[in-house]
Amino acid sequence: QLSTTVLVLCLVSVPVAWFYLPQSDIHQEGVEYREAGLWLKTQPGSNVMSRKVQPAFYAGKNHIDTTATYEQLLYSDADYVVFDKRISWQVRPQLRFLLEKDKVDGLELVYTYEDDKYPLKIWKILK
Repeated sequence: QLSTTVLVLCLVSVPVAWFYLPQSDIHQEGVEYREAGLWLKTQPGSNVMSRKVQPAFYAGKNHIDTTATYEQLLYSDADYVVFDKRISWQVRPQLRFLLEKDKVDGLELVYTYEDDKYPLKIWKILK
């Protein structure tokens, strides 16, 4: 009898609790990457450098993982560099200037995804 009561309470309370939970970032994750990828899809070039694979996936282009240094980035095979606040900011702090600045030698800012929490910029590598 007790196990049946516990089972019923779990089956009822879990969906109710889930419904009333505030929408967290997990529900919104990837919006900026999808938007960036859809924009990139309309651009020439075939190689996209980013920490996350989604921009290249949505663009139908090749993914290249973000390099460790600015110099490596300039001499890579990438046509575009995607730098975001959600992931790149955390794992590549030495490249944070790609989100902080609007002008960088050797790069052209071509796209900005405006968001208070998770902005993103796409740079074209000038070759």
